[in-house]
Amino acid sequence: MAGATTNVPAQGQPPSCSAAAALLDEPLVATAPVASAWVVLEQAGPWGRQALQSSHLDAELGEALAKASDGTGTTILLARRPGRHADDHSPDHTTDRDAAVAADPGTDRAVSRAGGGTDREGPGVGRSTAGARRVWVAHTAPGGMRMREAMITDPAELLGWDFAAIARGELPPVGRRTTEPVMFVCTNARRDVCCALAGLPLARDLAADPLLAERIWEASHIGGHRFAPTVLVLPHGTVHGRLDSASARALLSAVDSGELPLEHYRGRSSFRRPLQAAEFAVRRAHPRTRIDDLDVLLVRPTGVVSSAPAGPAPGPTPPLCRTEVRHRDGRAWRVDVVRTVAAPPRPESCGKADVMPEVFVAATPRRIPDWC
Repeated sequence: MAGATTNVPAQGQPPSCSAAAALLDEPLVATAPVASAWVVLEQAGPWGRQALQSSHLDAELGEALAKASDGTGTTILLARRPGRHADDHSPDHTTDRDAAVAADPGTDRAVSRAGGGTDREGPGVGRSTAGARRVWVAHTAPGGMRMREAMITDPAELLGWDFAAIARGELPPVGRRTTEPVMFVCTNARRDVCCALAGLPLARDLAADPLLAERIWEASHIGGHRFAPTVLVLPHGTVHGRLDSASARALLSAVDSGELPLEHYRGRSSFRRPLQAAEFAVRRAHPRTRIDDLDVLLVRPTGVVSSAPAGPAPGPTPPLCRTEVRHRDGRAWRVDVVRTVAAPPRPESCGKADVMPEVFVAATPRRIPDWC
């Protein structure tokens, strides 16, 4: 990765969560966060551990948005232009870069090489008009994928949105409809330092390319620090990990053409994790499958049902899930998915106790009669 630093700890320090996961070759498959829809609000400046409630966004507004969206199937992120976030120099306001440098002083040199060495933002990535900010709202389910991008002056407008309706695909009539993929790179170091060590250099390297600058944004916590750098691509809702500059560029190019590379693919957020494993198994068996070709359903004794993540979580995942993967051309496959755990224990996040994370393993897809 051009200008990137690794997540290798200083001598005598325990490995970072992403370094430990990579050393153990923990699979990326079926690790994507689950959401039917995403709302991404531009918010410049530093973010805290809970970005909505601890940024330059009004804290009461952030808390209200978090409560309004909780359990609806819509996830809210903050986004900012790649570059130094030096708009607040107060001594008690620690930035994402500060957190990364505190954990690994080599980060400052790496970020500088990636284009973040001054208080000015990178080429082609100036701020939005004063008083205005971007917001994206995307519904990511196959067959119902859509996204709108708008400029707003008051982020409190979002309190008037029905986040449950957004998760059902009913987007608010704001801005313009767009299909151009946008890449959000997690850099929320106050949540986990790996996101800065790996995410900051990647975001800044990509944004230095004037052909990509408008499509690359830093994002608050996406989920899956140990797979850093991790990115979300909207409007498709695909999540990817362990990217470098070359693979991130290749990913954007492929998505522009309707393709989906599997090498760094964690899953599609509109599917729950066992269904992500089933989708991946079919894609691996049929590599010419396009990005929006597949849907995945749960098989119940009464028939097949959707497992859209809207609404409250359904409880613990059973040890065996039977799924039906459907192609838009009518083909269908039965895929059984087993839930197990990965050994040995490893840190789920930097500074936390070691765990044995859940892993979802899909059987070989079995062709069944066409669904239509």
